[in-house]
Amino acid sequence: MPFFRKWLLFLFFIPSLTVAAASGKGIVIASESDQLELFNADSLKVLAFADSITADFNRVILHLGQGYAFRTGGIHATEKSRTNLRLFADRLREKKIPLTLWFLDSFGKEAFEEIYQNYKPISDENVRVLDSLQIPYDGIAVDLEWFNLNNGKNHARFEEILSYLHDRLKGEKRLYFFAPLQESRQENERRGFHISKLLRSANAPLAMFYPAESGFHVNRNEVLPNFGKERIEHLKQHFRKQKWEVILGLGEKWLCQFHHDLTEVESLKSPPILQPDKLKLETSRTDEYWQTETYAVVSPQLVNFEDGTSRMAKPGDRLLHFTIRATVAEADYYCYEYFHLRANHLLHSTVNETQ
Repeated sequence: MPFFRKWLLFLFFIPSLTVAAASGKGIVIASESDQLELFNADSLKVLAFADSITADFNRVILHLGQGYAFRTGGIHATEKSRTNLRLFADRLREKKIPLTLWFLDSFGKEAFEEIYQNYKPISDENVRVLDSLQIPYDGIAVDLEWFNLNNGKNHARFEEILSYLHDRLKGEKRLYFFAPLQESRQENERRGFHISKLLRSANAPLAMFYPAESGFHVNRNEVLPNFGKERIEHLKQHFRKQKWEVILGLGEKWLCQFHHDLTEVESLKSPPILQPDKLKLETSRTDEYWQTETYAVVSPQLVNFEDGTSRMAKPGDRLLHFTIRATVAEADYYCYEYFHLRANHLLHSTVNETQ
């Protein structure tokens, strides 16, 4: 699973942050384990799931897996799963909900190399099986990220993959690619995304917009998100101007700021113990795009950091909780990811914040 999606799976949401059921947004359905259970269940459950999706969202991206979607170990290896996939896709087509199917995943140069060596047979087999099952779908998406890490030179290979997929698709089917895009053309090209060349084969990028995963900095001992209001609005404006599709990750981040050096801040892998004898809420602030709480450590507790290390947070240290608000969302964004949002009770809620 590519890097940004791995991060998102570890984001922890809170009930006050909601995804717009009534706003007509798109939704990304990505969790392989949840899909395995769903598509191997009774067909009535699958149809009920499809109906809930069509009631709440106006576009769907469905993950088929990293590579071969219909082989042993894949999401749709069984006859039952394939039949249910057809039922799901038929119901979406009946309700006029566009369905994009997503396969080919990698993160980094080494993983991309493996995909590159096999993308033709993977693409041929997946498209062939989809056609044989008469699965109605509107397009294909691929997620090959950071393939130019460590001085990689793979942009021409990425263009080759998109060109091949473009030629394999029939009729009016569209082609998309996930990409961590910025405003800078030079930076995007350094990452391997020469947009003008890629759009010769693809219809549009899926710009990955994850404010809570974009880091934090310290200014005069105050911890601030790298994606503040000005940065968020500038990116949103740029995405609009370029007419790119956008994948929005709504989430939160816990940080620890150590009292002996207020410039030392570490990201937590999981939330701390929120008990009065452990933490005391000091401040709570709501800005246009962020909700921020600051907690004083009352008694020591072990906290686990994203880099795999652990450390005792002690009295004098502070824990900070940053949550990106739904006000950042535009009506035409895709939200990531359905099963994670549902597990955290964020679907079918009344949404007052979204634009």
